[in-house]
Amino acid sequence: MLLLAGCNDARTPQKSAKNFFKAIEECDYQRAVEFSTLSAEEDLELCYAIMQKQQASITEKGGIESVKIINENYSEETPNEAAIVVLISYKDGSTQEECCKMVLKDNKWLLDVNLNSK
Repeated sequence: MLLLAGCNDARTPQKSAKNFFKAIEECDYQRAVEFSTLSAEEDLELCYAIMQKQQASITEKGGIESVKIINENYSEETPNEAAIVVLISYKDGSTQEECCKMVLKDNKWLLDVNLNSK
């Protein structure tokens, strides 16, 4: 039963994005990677360092209150891609918008992470 529930976590871009940010908040970087396009060949050490920095920022703000999708764009030309805007509300009352590119891979929506662009 748990295995089936886990499979549904990435069926929509919204669920994948929410699960990605929730995993970072919980310091579960390996789980966060599962909701991204990163692979074993990527520099996971660098990725984990970036996630640790994000997690520290989340902690400073008292944790995540909610993650809401405020905009979604799907392209007819590239149906396996979506652009979403996520509004993260923190427990200290602050908010942050994140623009996320999502890609459909192996029937799962994943956050497109490009470490070379940073």
